[in-house]
Amino acid sequence: MLSLTLLCCAASCDKIEEGSYTVFSGAVGTWVEGPGVSNPVQRFFLDKFTGVKCVFCPAADQVISAAQQKYEGRLIAVSIHDSSSYTIPFNGDPDLRTEDGDIWSKAFGVDAHPQSLMNRTYNNGAYVLFNPSAGIDNYIEPFLNNAPLAGIDTKCSLNDLQATITTDIEFLSTITEPLTLTLFVMEDGIVTRQKIYGEEDNYNYVQNHVLRDVITDVFGMDVQADGLPGTKRRVVVQYDMSPDWNLDNCHIVALLSYKDTRSVCNSAECEVR
Repeated sequence: MLSLTLLCCAASCDKIEEGSYTVFSGAVGTWVEGPGVSNPVQRFFLDKFTGVKCVFCPAADQVISAAQQKYEGRLIAVSIHDSSSYTIPFNGDPDLRTEDGDIWSKAFGVDAHPQSLMNRTYNNGAYVLFNPSAGIDNYIEPFLNNAPLAGIDTKCSLNDLQATITTDIEFLSTITEPLTLTLFVMEDGIVTRQKIYGEEDNYNYVQNHVLRDVITDVFGMDVQADGLPGTKRRVVVQYDMSPDWNLDNCHIVALLSYKDTRSVCNSAECEVR
């Protein structure tokens, strides 16, 4: 039986030029035979591109929060602050922008805020972007009753600032396309000033599920599996959390994606501690 003790590489500074943006190689781990996924669930993953100077973004936050309650844990959302003019922090406020988020923004063709993708759906040569303020049920509907093609679970243990992240994947149907696994950190409860349409600025606005860092390569590491039903794979990645984050409010998100289109097959989330 293969050992589950894995040697993992820390994040490196290797660069891969891709179009108009740069991909940084991230942490990787060794894939081994795993125990599988108990009670696999099909979840929905939402990217929301947002900013502290985007007056319509708070309305989108309300819609997304209501949907997360409605779908009872099946909707995972991340708020991404890219390098647009909407995301420049106010004086004295934390800077929520990330280089990884900016890469995603450019890759997916984001041209407005707020703007979202559901499962990073790719259709007719472009990603399907929409304004979440107008509602997101219609974008969840195509996935709502789908049985998962693969189950995914992730969990995290913490030793001081070092996180050990264990992700399990179980193939439930045949998947012939190559897959990637993307791991990232997001944080809740960050207080900033926020512009709001038709109202005075809120100086104590709470920003939730904010992208902090992508742990793997920004578009994921290759999943080493044959793609056949019953195949169970596990990978363990070690990652040093930032002392600037409130780890009690941090979560790890795992995305299982199709490598060619970057569309999300399934996703999972866990608390850091």
